[in-house]
Amino acid sequence: MTGPATDYTDDDVDELFRWLADEGQDFNWGWVQVKITADIEWAGEYNRKKHRTTTLAPMDLSAVQAAIQAAVAAQSAAMLAARRPPPKSVGAQVRALQRTKGGRNEWERVGLNVTPRTIARWLAGTQAPSKANREKLKEASWRQHYARTTAARERVARMKREAVDAFTHEVEEKYGNEIRFFNISDLDIE
Repeated sequence: MTGPATDYTDDDVDELFRWLADEGQDFNWGWVQVKITADIEWAGEYNRKKHRTTTLAPMDLSAVQAAIQAAVAAQSAAMLAARRPPPKSVGAQVRALQRTKGGRNEWERVGLNVTPRTIARWLAGTQAPSKANREKLKEASWRQHYARTTAARERVARMKREAVDAFTHEVEEKYGNEIRFFNISDLDIE
């Protein structure tokens, strides 16, 4: 008797994505053959020999490779954004917060209540913010930084899942069953 396939956890997605991304850097995929050593679930059931090597029939995985490359690029951008701290100078903080809706929301959330003329004087350097407003600017900047990096990480996780789902879909289309790969110990794409 067969049933629905097990859903991939976030850790399962990360594992399969890592294997696919490592393989996908070497050449352009098109019609390729996949050889995988893993616990393979076919139509909701594991094979009797749980950890095994299987060579899958040739499939066109060019769309999967494109999804992987997009996720890898998003991951690099997210890592770069996370490493770059929020601005330190008052002018840079004000410009960063006023530039986006999210920044303006953080501005309001921390209670920065100043006139446009005061903001202009801060930017011109003719007036310094009070200590309380400097603290609020700093807090709003860190909150914006945290929101931006969190959104970037969530986008990467979503893109990784989309790439893994695209791969799984291609395999399922080829074989007509739901198929999942767990505890991968080897994956070759030729």
